[in-house]
Amino acid sequence: MNANDINSKLWGDLLNRLDVIKRSGTNESDLLLSTGECCAVSIYDFEKSALLTLDNLGAFSGLDPIYNVPGLPRAIAGGLPGVKIIGYHVRFASSSSYQNAIDKCRLGMKMGGMDKLPLFELRLKGRLIEIRDHELDKTYHLHKMNLGSAATDILGYMFANESFHVTNELLKKHGIHFTGGLDDIFLKLKIKGNLRRVFMEVGHGEVSLQPYVYQDSLDTVSITKDEFRNELIRIERGSQTPKAQRVARSSVKKSKKV
Repeated sequence: MNANDINSKLWGDLLNRLDVIKRSGTNESDLLLSTGECCAVSIYDFEKSALLTLDNLGAFSGLDPIYNVPGLPRAIAGGLPGVKIIGYHVRFASSSSYQNAIDKCRLGMKMGGMDKLPLFELRLKGRLIEIRDHELDKTYHLHKMNLGSAATDILGYMFANESFHVTNELLKKHGIHFTGGLDDIFLKLKIKGNLRRVFMEVGHGEVSLQPYVYQDSLDTVSITKDEFRNELIRIERGSQTPKAQRVARSSVKKSKKV
């Protein structure tokens, strides 16, 4: 196995252990660090570092070390000879915070390392197009496509198969039929302006998606992260129902008063 394969295996094993504990219904548990090696990589060192990474990502509300000598105050235990961390008492954060951290880790594994996480990610949840801001841990809901529409079928196929470049011929081969060009279909989506420039390229007979946006993607279109976020906010508000817009404006006014 190469370094990426080893890293992915170790992350996968640790996340599976945490998922088993989380699914048991408990909010906290002792988690002992594994021993041994995986292709000359210390599993103990990896898990110790990985748990601290998850803690920094907000997966836990508490991560207290367990030492091989019980009863020692934490303030002095780390400096005593022969005293070693053998595990952690883990207290899970809220379900949403924990899941966001796990999703970020799994994406990091997929991209080849936590240092390769994108700034923004284009996602499809059913018929809902959303953008995940990994830096701010925020999700923008941009557009809900119509049931049975060509765009729903095409994007559904692309994300389900992780096939982010398709042509008319490929789609029809897989039973997705539509009238008009792909450019006409995607013009109806609320992915326009700079969003369209960084996330997709659309022609009459083909479409390419780039689900992951890094800083260099924004530099290419000469836009900052904050400007990009402001554009996402405008589109998200424009896709809300009138009632939702009134609630959002009311929340903003109340926060200003406070």
